[in-house]
Amino acid sequence: MNIEKEYYCDNCGKKLELYGQVYTHIGNEQLFCSPTCLVNYECSAFRTLDEAKKYLVQRGYKNAMNEKIPCTECEKELKANQPVFKDLDDYIYCSPECLLLYSYSYKETLNDVLTEIDKYGI
Repeated sequence: MNIEKEYYCDNCGKKLELYGQVYTHIGNEQLFCSPTCLVNYECSAFRTLDEAKKYLVQRGYKNAMNEKIPCTECEKELKANQPVFKDLDDYIYCSPECLLLYSYSYKETLNDVLTEIDKYGI
């Protein structure tokens, strides 16, 4: 485990303390100092579900306009005129909170993350 290296929030650049709390992307690929930084880094908001569907069609999801799209986390059916949120993997959520619940995990300290990376190689 390389604890002598300095680690920084992938969104705001704030230095992470070894025994300070940290939020991680699945697989510990990114580190964040707060839920706010995590959402700011990962999340795109759309004014309506239809706007998000048009984006998905542009990204190659040809049937997106014709499909019912549920929230990836809570599976609640999304309505055409409601605001929705998208992560970097193009999953759609009804709220930033659902995005957080699905995609990220909270670690008590940066040391916990480094220990997990060292132990499991993730």
